[in-house]
Amino acid sequence: MHVFRFFGIYSFIFFFILILFFSIFFSPTLTTVLKKKEGLPDFSFEDVRITHIDNENIMWELKAGYATISKDSGRVLLRESEGTIFQEKRPYIVFDSDSASMDLFGSDITMNKAHVEFNFNEAPLFLDAHTVFWNSEREQFKGQKEVVIRTKDIELRGEVLDINIPRKKLSVKKQANARIELK
Repeated sequence: MHVFRFFGIYSFIFFFILILFFSIFFSPTLTTVLKKKEGLPDFSFEDVRITHIDNENIMWELKAGYATISKDSGRVLLRESEGTIFQEKRPYIVFDSDSASMDLFGSDITMNKAHVEFNFNEAPLFLDAHTVFWNSEREQFKGQKEVVIRTKDIELRGEVLDINIPRKKLSVKKQANARIELK
């Protein structure tokens, strides 16, 4: 019986000294599960609908099949996005794109491989471009790369596009050409 007690005391002292030795000479590394990995979003969503309401009026609505939010960059990234901008409670501008990003603190949107339909009057105006920027404060669209504007009778092509909605002004620049078919 004394052998087990003797062996138990020495085992306890041995393990205590071993733990003390490792804690003094080897600094433990603290790993946390809560630390965010680099490049991962803070939030992700599927089948998202974002609506901007101002004074009980729907200003615009944006839908996406998938969305992520990164607090660090202040951006919402969207895949398979489509949206509508309203004027006087009716769809004024309708768009869709393969992917888009939106400023988290504003309403500016950048769309990739975008298709936009402007319903200014009876005949809609269609825009296709590699990249389209929407500045909601200025109500201005800018397009870059492979810009095509179409109406019933006119087609404009170029590399840079500016559309100012309040001024109802459209300009196509850089390698611009037009095709008009009178019927």
